Amino acid sequence: MLITLIVEIIIASIFKIIKDIKIENIIYVNLITQIFLQVIIRIIQLPYLYLFLVIEIIIIIIEFILYKLLSKYNNNKKLINYVIFANTSTAALTFVIPHLVNFVLELLKNI
Repeated sequence: MLITLIVEIIIASIFKIIKDIKIENIIYVNLITQIFLQVIIRIIQLPYLYLFLVIEIIIIIIEFILYKLLSKYNNNKKLINYVIFANTSTAALTFVIPHLVNFVLELLKNI
């Protein structure tokens, strides 16, 4: 969760929308969507990857709507680009970091 917040705040800064959507809104929106993600993954019994991808699409829509409601940000194209890029980036990290850790641990075992 902390990594997600840090990455999304950095990406909001890169997109130059941090002043408009505010850090506290990024925190609130991500708390809501992360809780939603975890609850749904535990309730619905589907293969994790398929479920994760479907939920990520839903989360992109929810985050876009929440940012619009909380911030009154007017540039829809820039906001949806931010939401898609930020969520794709953090979703990729969700998969990359554990695999990278496992890879390093396997290398260390063989030394």
